[in-house]
Amino acid sequence: MSSAAGRPRKPTAVKALNGTLRPDRTNPNEPKLDICLPDRPSWLDEDPLSAQLFDQVTQYMKEMGVGTRVDGLALSLLSDQVAMYLRLRKTILNEGELVTTQNINGDPVIKAHPAIGPLNQAFANINRLLREYGLTASSRSNLNARTEEPVNTFEDFLNG
Repeated sequence: MSSAAGRPRKPTAVKALNGTLRPDRTNPNEPKLDICLPDRPSWLDEDPLSAQLFDQVTQYMKEMGVGTRVDGLALSLLSDQVAMYLRLRKTILNEGELVTTQNINGDPVIKAHPAIGPLNQAFANINRLLREYGLTASSRSNLNARTEEPVNTFEDFLNG
């Protein structure tokens, strides 16, 4: 259990992967979940890109030996955010980073594309979820997760 002001406790499996597991700090009531591919939520099927990303990232999780059935919702949110990021990125690449509008007097005003804010927010959300699941180089460096195949870089994941 975590206090309202403190960080949530790390699961025992994560402590073991980090090499910081101590028997006196384990929670005997903590559920022990099997490593598996989580089911893809049906709402994700409405967006083929999100569904494809979900399949890709859940396969990475299984290969690393850290994915469980209950991770499905969080991983679907990750996939949804990556799909949104890619769409916003494509819009900005097509339309440019700057847009011209008019002020109240009708004079031209050049400002940042309105999609840049949501793009940055999606990026921040993606980063948080990637770190949560050990899918960045820095977060993975603390894990002794087993991998059957090398995990691709984030850039490969985005461009996959």
